[in-house]
Amino acid sequence: MGNASVAAHVLQELNLVSEGAGVYKQSGPVLLKVELEDAKGQIENRLRFISGELCVQCREVTTSC
Repeated sequence: MGNASVAAHVLQELNLVSEGAGVYKQSGPVLLKVELEDAKGQIENRLRFISGELCVQCREVTTSC
């Protein structure tokens, strides 16, 4: 759940950024400039992945009981 809440918070922050503003992604010790829409898309994909993983884990728990 922690990763999901962090990703959701980042997406909220990105939605506040105006078009044309600089957005940077940390990759190791380096900051890489990315387009705003690309950054939003990456976070949305991460949220979908996390949500899917949570659903799988919930199914495993309910079927093992």
